[in-house]
Amino acid sequence: ESCALEPAVGRPLVIVARDAARHAWMSRAVTGLTAARPDAIVVEMGLPGATTAEAQIFTHGASAASGVAAAEVLTDTSAL
Repeated sequence: ESCALEPAVGRPLVIVARDAARHAWMSRAVTGLTAARPDAIVVEMGLPGATTAEAQIFTHGASAASGVAAAEVLTDTSAL
C-alpha cells in the first residue's frame, strides 16, 4: 500500500487549508498530516484555529493577495 506522503519524502511539505477549524474532517486531515510530518508548515487561508503544527501561517483570508503573501513568506529565506 502506497502512502500519499511518499512523493514528499525528503522535501518540505506545506499544507494549505481554509477554515480547517470549522470542518471536523479537514481538522482531522491536518492533524493526521502534521502527526506524520511534524516538520510540515500549515497555511490557514481562513479563520485561524488551533492546530498541532509547529509552524503555522495565518492569512485571515483566502484572496489571491493572501495566497501570494503566504507564498512570499515561504520562499523568503530571510523570513524563516
